[in-house]
Amino acid sequence: MLAEHRPEVVFHAAALKHLSLLEMWPAEAVKTNVFGTQNLIDAAKQVGVAKFINISTDKAANPTSVLGYSKRVAERLTAAASTNGKDTYLSVRFGNVLGSRGSVLPTFRHQIDAGGPLTVTDPR
Repeated sequence: MLAEHRPEVVFHAAALKHLSLLEMWPAEAVKTNVFGTQNLIDAAKQVGVAKFINISTDKAANPTSVLGYSKRVAERLTAAASTNGKDTYLSVRFGNVLGSRGSVLPTFRHQIDAGGPLTVTDPR
């Protein structure tokens, strides 16, 4: 697909992220989040993709789970691919995806409905 369309930018958002399943089957996290990322990086490099953005997770910061570790490795692979100085291969971390379990959105909605204040990380 990349060879046919030759994109200038790739947004890599594919991942396995179901924490409890990945804890039971860690090899699946490695196959998708690590090897899948490396395969896509290799394909992007092969066709001259200039910008590669790996969508990671806040769980990659100080990882404590298979998900966090596998996404952290994917971030490091992405960073290593950007060492030639002319291409930009980078990772971004998202937390609190709207509508996902653990999202801060319901908390914010409750705070707004109650008249505020809206707290971000500290109730004070």
